[in-house]
Order: sequence, then structure tokens, then C-alpha cells
Amino acid sequence: MVLQGKSIIVTSNSSVFLKLTKLFIENSGNTRNDFIVIAENGLPFKERYRKRIKKVGFLATFDEWLYTRYEALFNHWGKAEKNLLGEVDISLFKPDILTDSVNKSCNNILNRLESCEANNIISIGSGYIPSAVLKQFKVKWNIHPGILPEYKGIGTPEAIMRRDFSFLGWSIHELTTKIDAGSIFYTCKISYKELANMTIASIYISVYKLAITNFFPSPNKTVKNENIFCTDKKYFAFVRLTQFIKYRLNNL
Repeated sequence: MVLQGKSIIVTSNSSVFLKLTKLFIENSGNTRNDFIVIAENGLPFKERYRKRIKKVGFLATFDEWLYTRYEALFNHWGKAEKNLLGEVDISLFKPDILTDSVNKSCNNILNRLESCEANNIISIGSGYIPSAVLKQFKVKWNIHPGILPEYKGIGTPEAIMRRDFSFLGWSIHELTTKIDAGSIFYTCKISYKELANMTIASIYISVYKLAITNFFPSPNKTVKNENIFCTDKKYFAFVRLTQFIKYRLNNL
């Protein structure tokens, strides 16, 4: 796939995703001026917990304990970012639009994009993008860190938690108002051996990085994997957490 004309990228304002966005632009064959980067602030994981603690005082101790366990087992984001994206310099790479949420700031975003005449919109780790924004564009892509349609949502980390290593990888699919439900343009599976001995944070960043650096050099890859299958199973947050803990205990 080749991007024609100006493109919007919606991403997170975290350093990890800004670095991934810069990699995307560099690998697209276009220049920085061909892109408008919208970065969503959101709340860092730690701040979400602090905010919740203030609201639910009697659970404060438990929340604090749960966060520290989660951080110790799962995050390791700083180390993973340094190891995998340390060469990407974003000191001069700034978003064009900074917002808390494209969904909540929909009208404001549309007003600011009105004169841009962009043809494409790409999501790289963004939040929900409403139909009022999506319908403005001809090309709508999402880079998803998981094999679709089997692994929607958190994708590859969930495959790891379920020890379903044959479904590690990424998907490029049409961005729609339904989460990870658009037409699948391209999928790529990764051998678990390539990701052995990594933390989940490292695997998550690696999958995004591989998707970005490997997809554009082969823009004609549009064949959907034949052995992908659908499932009606739903894995809720508690199930994901228990599966993750089981995975970590088995790999200590």
C-alpha cells in the first residue's frame, strides 16, 4: 500500500508511540510535511490508579499493591523503550495537534483539520476515533499488534497470556467505528523464538516496530493468511489478568 497525498496519524503522546510514529513516517517514503500528527494525552497507567485511589479511599492500599505488582510484572516500559527505540530521536519531533481524546474533542479536531485536505488517516496506538472523523478520509488504516480476527483488543499480549504463540504478530486493517473489525489487508505472524526471553512490554513494542519497518518496504502484500480463524470467545479483563499471572509464574 502506498500513501497518496496528505495523511493524518492519530497516536498516543507517550514517548514510545511518538518514536513509533516517527519510524512510520521515515519508512513511508514521504516527508514529515506530508503528515499531521494528532497525539492523545490520556492518563498514564500510574496516574489512573492515583486518581482512582482518591475516589475510593478504602481500597487505596489494595490499589497501591495491585499497581506495584502489575508494574513489576508487566510494564518495564522504560527499559524496553531504551533497548528497542533508543536510536530514535524525538527531541525535535512534535505533534501538530495535542488533545486528551479525539473522540471527546471530535468537533474541535474536525475544525482544525478542515483546511488540511488530507486523504488518509492512520491509527498507531490511538484511542477510539468516531465516525464523524473517519468519514472524512478515503484510506483508513490501523496497525494492530495482534493477528486478526482472532486477537482483537490488546492483541499480541493476550496471545502470550494464553500461550497461543502461533498467533504472535500484527495486522494492518481498515479503521472503522467497531474496534479492530474492519477489512484485513495484511497479517504477519512472528515466530515465538524471535521474541524469546523478552518482557511483554518489549514484545509489544517489538511487534509495533516490526510492523512499521517491514510493511512499507513490501507495499504489495495484501493477502490475508488462510489459516486465521474467527472466535466468539470473549476474554474480559479479569480473565486476561489471571492468564497473565499464570503465564508469568510458569516463566519465572
